[in-house]
Amino acid sequence: MVRFLPTKTASQVDVLSSASRSDFHIAAARKAVLEYFDAPSDEYACIFTANATNALKLVGESFPFREGSSLIIPADCHNSVSGIRRFAEAANARVEYLESTPYGGFREEDAMVGSFSRLFDGIFGLFTEIQL
Repeated sequence: MVRFLPTKTASQVDVLSSASRSDFHIAAARKAVLEYFDAPSDEYACIFTANATNALKLVGESFPFREGSSLIIPADCHNSVSGIRRFAEAANARVEYLESTPYGGFREEDAMVGSFSRLFDGIFGLFTEIQL
């Protein structure tokens, strides 16, 4: 009995070649981002997401909120940032809002004196200042 080994068609070779090139460029982009932020790859990971909303959802889902931890966000932050609040509340974490200025945003002095000074009292906390 003669057995024939399967061979790859030209289109299969193209797909494999394209995938390899994509992997190479994604790895290079991750490396460039980490180098730009001077973030060692053994401590940090660069994750690409579809958009900012998706990225913030990942932060909310994976941050280790627990009772006694804190989430501090500006009162006028984007809805995607506010969405992290659901994850904090589900874990009985403290959620605090920084008062907005008349022009949007918040005063850093208020954050440093008030909420931010209580953020890291020995328990995990998350402070966001993302304005989308």
